[in-house]
Amino acid sequence: DIIWLGAKVKSEYPFDIMVGNIGISLKEDSYILKNPSFSDYLNALVQPKVRFKNVHVFREFAPEEFNKWFDYTFIKMKEISENYKINDYLFNYLKRGTYIKKGKESLIFGKNSTEIMIGSSETINEIILNSKLGGFIFEHTVTKWIKKNLEKNDKEYERLKKDCSVKAGENLKQFINKNLNLNTKKILELLQIYNDPYYYGKSYGAPYLYEVPSNKECNVKLIDIEVKVPKSQLNVYLTFDISNANGANNTKFRVECRYSHGQFKGIPEAKLYYNTDNINHLNNIYKVIK
Repeated sequence: DIIWLGAKVKSEYPFDIMVGNIGISLKEDSYILKNPSFSDYLNALVQPKVRFKNVHVFREFAPEEFNKWFDYTFIKMKEISENYKINDYLFNYLKRGTYIKKGKESLIFGKNSTEIMIGSSETINEIILNSKLGGFIFEHTVTKWIKKNLEKNDKEYERLKKDCSVKAGENLKQFINKNLNLNTKKILELLQIYNDPYYYGKSYGAPYLYEVPSNKECNVKLIDIEVKVPKSQLNVYLTFDISNANGANNTKFRVECRYSHGQFKGIPEAKLYYNTDNINHLNNIYKVIK
C-alpha cells in the first residue's frame, strides 16, 4: 500500500508518504532542511537546566543594540508623521485594508474599521507595539512602512540593524562555546535524523533520493561556530563532525536568523540550510541512492 500522509499526521518523522512500512519525505528544490525555533538549537547545544522557550535571538543576545534599532525606527516614523496633517495617511495598504494615519498627538494604526491609537507621549518598545497592534495589523502596517521608507534607503537604519546582528552573533557564539554540552539526539533531530532510517527525496532540476541513517549509527562533535553578517543579515554557521556508516565528515550548516514576516514582527525565525558555499552537505551524512 502507498499512503499519502502530508500534514495530516503529527509525528516526529517528516514523512509525506509510506510505501508499506517504509517512510519517505519528499521536498522540492529548497536548501532548507528544517525551520526550528532558535530555542531548539540552544537546547540541543548547551542543554540548560531550564529549557529555553521562544528565544528572540536579537532581544536575548544584543538587547541594547536591538532597542537602539527599534527606537530609531519608531522615532523616525513619528518624525516623518510631522510632515502630515491630522487624518492624513502616512501609509495605506489597500490590498489588506490596513493603514497608518496622523492623529492628534498620536499615530493611528488601522484595518478597515478597527483602529489602534499610539499616543506621542507613550513609552513604546517592540514588545508593546506587537502586543497593541496584533500580528496582522503590525505586519501590514509597521513592517510594510519600514520596507518602503527605511530599508535600503536609510543608512543609519541599516547601520543599527547590522550592529545588532553583529553583536547578537558575537554574544551567541561566546555563550555557546562557554556552555557547550551537546545533546546528540537533539542535534540529529535538527538534521532530520531519527531512531529509524527512511528515505528523503529532493529535486535539484533532477530528482535525487537519499537514505537517511538511524541516529543509533551516528556520533556528533561540534567543530566550529562561525558568524557572518552579509549587509545586515545574521548567519550562524555550525560545523559538525558526524560519523556514521559512511565515515566521518565535517558537515557545515547555516542558520539564517531573520524576520520572515517583516521587521520586528514577532520572533525571528532560524531556518537551517544544508547548502553552504555551493556545497551540498547532505551528501556527507545521508547515503545517495540516485
